Amino acid sequence: MWVGMKYKFEVMVDLTLDLESEIQKFNEENNTDLKRLSSIDEEVNFAELETSMSDELLIKFGVQLGAQSSKSYYECSLEYQKPSTISSIPATISELEEWMRENCYNFTGYSINGNVIFEGFGIEKLGDQFSWYYTERGKKDTIRFFALESEVVEYAFNQIKDDKWASANCIGFSPNKVVIIELEAELQKNNIQSFGDSIPYYCDGRPAYRLFVSGRDFRKAEYIKEKFGEVKKVDQ
Repeated sequence: MWVGMKYKFEVMVDLTLDLESEIQKFNEENNTDLKRLSSIDEEVNFAELETSMSDELLIKFGVQLGAQSSKSYYECSLEYQKPSTISSIPATISELEEWMRENCYNFTGYSINGNVIFEGFGIEKLGDQFSWYYTERGKKDTIRFFALESEVVEYAFNQIKDDKWASANCIGFSPNKVVIIELEAELQKNNIQSFGDSIPYYCDGRPAYRLFVSGRDFRKAEYIKEKFGEVKKVDQ
């Protein structure tokens, strides 16, 4: 966060605490300007706050008073809630790459700015033109040529942002379906949307179950790995 700028964020606070008095106490002790704007859910003490204090103090506030005691949870949550520095359609390949990273889009199926993929789409400069291509098994076919970098970037941006799997990040993987159901319930408690599927995994035909979160929700869900670890067979 940027000191001096008013910044809105959401936090779930321990139910046993009086949020207003705790905010006042925290402001007095740390010379901050934390302010409660609204209650999102009274039953779980979930509120929208505003402040211009530093990231370090925001994380301190979360660890002291939040429903989660993990520092890494608040670091990820804070990063998730920050606005993207790119507010419109990217104009360059580098900006498109930055937008994808900021919004937690994966590069598995897209070669943007030179990353290697085995199958999928990509941008390549060929002479004075830009190629939007598809590659599979070492064969590359141009789908469309563009005269300007901004044109191919806009075309790629529109395809990528509408691609469900481009923004999908695997947060859970297990051969036990119950494990994934429990993990999904944990995410729902923290207002994190998810979706799942199953894939062939064993030679006898038994499947494995996967759970995904989309885009920047992946940062918000980072605490899952710390809370469940290998018990949930969580991976990236």
